[in-house]
Amino acid sequence: GIDIGAKAQVFDAMRSIVDAGRSVIWSSSELEEVLEHSDRILIVAAGRVIADVPHGVTAHEVLTRIYSVTTGDDSSLEKEAAA
Repeated sequence: GIDIGAKAQVFDAMRSIVDAGRSVIWSSSELEEVLEHSDRILIVAAGRVIADVPHGVTAHEVLTRIYSVTTGDDSSLEKEAAA
C-alpha cells in the first residue's frame, strides 16, 4: 500500500479530475474508501458487472446487494426494505 499522505494526494487528484468533468475508474479492496471516494460503484466478478451501487449507500447495503446477486437470494433485500 501507500502511506496516508500519498493516498490523500491520490484522492485529491481524482476529485480534481472528476470536478473537471471527467471520469475516474479505479479499483480497491478497501470498501470504506470506495464508498467515501466514489460517486458510483460497479462490482465486477468473473469479468461481469454483478452490481451497480449508487452513491450514498452503506457498507452493509453493498454487502447485502453482493450477497443477493451472487446467491440469487433476494429475501435479504426484502428484509432490509421492510426494516
